[in-house]
Amino acid sequence: GVWHAELVADAVSATLDGAGNVPRLPPYRVAAALNWTTDAFDAGVRVRYSGRQDRTAFAETPTAGFTSVDAQLGWRPPFGGDTLQLMLIGRNLTDSTQRNSVAFNKDDVILPGRDLRLVVRARF
Repeated sequence: GVWHAELVADAVSATLDGAGNVPRLPPYRVAAALNWTTDAFDAGVRVRYSGRQDRTAFAETPTAGFTSVDAQLGWRPPFGGDTLQLMLIGRNLTDSTQRNSVAFNKDDVILPGRDLRLVVRARF
């Protein structure tokens, strides 16, 4: 099989001249992923941390940071060739409370909790 590692980071810093922080700035994020691929299987896990956003503009509220753990496992059955894949996908596996800091309704709406999916992907 083939292993693939990924490290990602991003951050935004901006202010308005004489008016403070720019509205709805996203927080910094860091992520690491490890994936494995063979002829029959794909597997991967990703951990992402979104930092606390407390550099708010007028009338905005701070947003707590959170960690998200996602994983997937895929299988290509021998009778399907490259056209059929069965996948088990899990998102937010720790069921952490997550809020989108740039959303207008972030104080009222949280992002989805733990999410497990069984997926059949067919190409033709």
